[in-house]
Amino acid sequence: MTTPRIDIPMDKLVELCKRWKIVELSLFGSVLRVDFTPESDVDVMIVLADDVTISSFDDWLAIRDELSELFDHRKIDLVERKRIINPFMRHSILTTRKAIYAA
Repeated sequence: MTTPRIDIPMDKLVELCKRWKIVELSLFGSVLRVDFTPESDVDVMIVLADDVTISSFDDWLAIRDELSELFDHRKIDLVERKRIINPFMRHSILTTRKAIYAA
């Protein structure tokens, strides 16, 4: 497995995931590759608990902003696993991701 090229404050990440009922959080994209730079964003995929739906755009932005604070204030590209409709993108993400939190 590829190691993320960024420091991850796991205690704060676990707290965030529990608060938002995120049961899995994975990284994918350049954060796992040698082409990750100080300007790179961080690609994040989440899986929410079965009884949770993020219906408010404000909540979605709040999760994204909290993740940005944890990851050195980098831009976060946030996707929810069940909402990845494009089969090629879904396959690419699911075969290259690295889970960093699982409840």
